[in-house]
Amino acid sequence: MLVEFQVGNYRSFKNPVTLSMMCSSITEHSETNVINDHRFDLLKTAAIYGANASGKSNLVKALYFMKRYILNSVNNLNGTINVEPFMLSSECDNEPASFNISFLHEDVLYNYGFRITQEEVLSEWLTYTGRKKGKLFERTGDKYTFGSYFKNGKRLVKFVRKNSLLLTVAAQLNETYSLKVIDWFTHKLHFIHGLFEDYSVFTINKLQDKEFKKKLLNLLSLADIDISDILVYKIKGEKLIETLPEDIKFQLSKEIPLEHEFVNLSSVHNKYDKQNQICGEVVFDFENAESEGTKKFLKLAGPLLDVIENSGTLVIDELDTRLHPLLTKSFIQLFNSFQNEKSQLIFTTHDTGLLDRKVLRRDQIWFTQKNEYGVTDLYCLLKLKIRSDASYEKDYVSGKYGAVPFTGNMNFFNFADWEYDNVPETKEEDI
Repeated sequence: MLVEFQVGNYRSFKNPVTLSMMCSSITEHSETNVINDHRFDLLKTAAIYGANASGKSNLVKALYFMKRYILNSVNNLNGTINVEPFMLSSECDNEPASFNISFLHEDVLYNYGFRITQEEVLSEWLTYTGRKKGKLFERTGDKYTFGSYFKNGKRLVKFVRKNSLLLTVAAQLNETYSLKVIDWFTHKLHFIHGLFEDYSVFTINKLQDKEFKKKLLNLLSLADIDISDILVYKIKGEKLIETLPEDIKFQLSKEIPLEHEFVNLSSVHNKYDKQNQICGEVVFDFENAESEGTKKFLKLAGPLLDVIENSGTLVIDELDTRLHPLLTKSFIQLFNSFQNEKSQLIFTTHDTGLLDRKVLRRDQIWFTQKNEYGVTDLYCLLKLKIRSDASYEKDYVSGKYGAVPFTGNMNFFNFADWEYDNVPETKEEDI
């Protein structure tokens, strides 16, 4: 479970900002929103609001970058680290980007971080708190110190390049604590974003499991989506070509990879007679027949159910896109329910309907705001002074919390200023 994530000098984050999943002492909302741990309590969900281009997605990208760099740093042989520092201030020229994360994994609290430029790792550190507590390693430049529980640390140093992480090298050489950290990033921290991992493939693969499919169909039913079954049809390229007409088979055989496996989904709907009794079934091609909202809901449902069942942290950019507000709310309630014991959902959104004390606590609501110099700040509603009976949604839309676009008065937009000199003349046959 994620405890805290901090990033600085990355994309629009000039100064370090921290997203915390630690539960505050407020008691304004149901405790079902809280994961109870014997050391401290963590929040099950966190919503991040802000104007377009305010930095919401950059926070997701920062956490995703950290994961990808940790898993792949030893494969970076060209010498360049693909990190994007803040570019709008001369103060950040030649300064490192910084990433630090704390998380619970198998009842051990880890804190790991690093500072990097596009050329090298300047520093790196890893500590843990479990039955025992201490520093596992610390790296500054080419100098390393190791705790007593980090085995064979000095032997590992010779394998570490200046642009790779000691953590990744140590895990490849089977160092115990490094393997645990890598395991959390690999199997417990997941992302859904148009540019990131293809969650539709994940859902399709999970549909092969009968129990999982049953749960997913039940979730669709609860969301008032009238699909009675989902059929998965897979066919390899060479088999697909055999089904084609002879006149196009030769041409497409050059373009279709023979070993590639093509997947098609079909949705099954009930058919009704004039007494509105079920009299049969109708099968539709899922991608062509279903709405964009239904397609997104189904594809989201796979990772969501899997994360809840296996106690992970799921990060979603723009959760509400193409979803009805009530469907978005149902996902939040699923994570905030008693059934979810140790899983988390972190998401960006513009859905102000979720700004409701019956849905989210104040410490679960976060905002990003970019100033006139292009710098993003991240802050929690908990840090703002508000009335105990305040309407979160109304106050946010009115601008009391910041993190909203500063729009001008559209009445002053003058169409008369437009120039039409280069507009082609409309011909009668074009009408």
